[in-house]
Amino acid sequence: MFLGTRRGHFRRSNYSSRIVRPAADGWYPKRGEPHARLAMPVLADMAAPLPGRPLAPCPAAAAGEEFAAPRGRGVRRLSADSKHGRCPACGRSGLLRLDGTLVQHKAAGGVCPGTGQQPRDAAPASWLPVRRGLSPHGLRHGHQTWLDDLGVQEMLKSERMGHEVPGMAGVYGHVMPEWRHRLRTQLQELWEASLRERARLSPRSAVGLVDKLLAPDGAQGMPSAPTLAPLRTSRRVRLKGADGESPV
Repeated sequence: MFLGTRRGHFRRSNYSSRIVRPAADGWYPKRGEPHARLAMPVLADMAAPLPGRPLAPCPAAAAGEEFAAPRGRGVRRLSADSKHGRCPACGRSGLLRLDGTLVQHKAAGGVCPGTGQQPRDAAPASWLPVRRGLSPHGLRHGHQTWLDDLGVQEMLKSERMGHEVPGMAGVYGHVMPEWRHRLRTQLQELWEASLRERARLSPRSAVGLVDKLLAPDGAQGMPSAPTLAPLRTSRRVRLKGADGESPV
């Protein structure tokens, strides 16, 4: 379900530190030996569509101290100087010509469209945490809360969560196909409602799949579930987090 940029599965060893914790907490976690690194805030370039284009990790600013962005080989610059500039197309740092435009460089196996253009400084902003402490397993808690809110039958809920119903209820209880169809319709409605709410924030996204789904005909292009009457009117579930209410 959650695949990488090359459509492969993430490695368990770094999936949490590179993907889950930065998104949920807004910070890259501290790492120990042998590759020691301090905790760093997640930055996004807000010149790109919401939620912004991810930027390389950068040390946090300290109160009362002048901040100096890291420099060096392989470090992407956030702003231009007399010799180097940031490409508006690929976001990489490159050399400048005498007229201040970017020299020819490659991207995706060909010449980058940012070649010959004026450099563009990034508009960095700190990524707000989605919900501090959230983990992939924690999503199961939110999903079961959805099922409870929709009034799903206990047998169907246990089947979906991968649980066994103990006692005589598990022996004599069975799931009707109509229940599964009805639940598909209800979950589809929740998904499409979340897309509409996201579109109100911004009609574009730096994530290709989300950008397509936010298009006017994006939701219509998804496979539709059978139209059956819901058990009852559903409503969005909100869980109370450390920093306020967060939609689930």
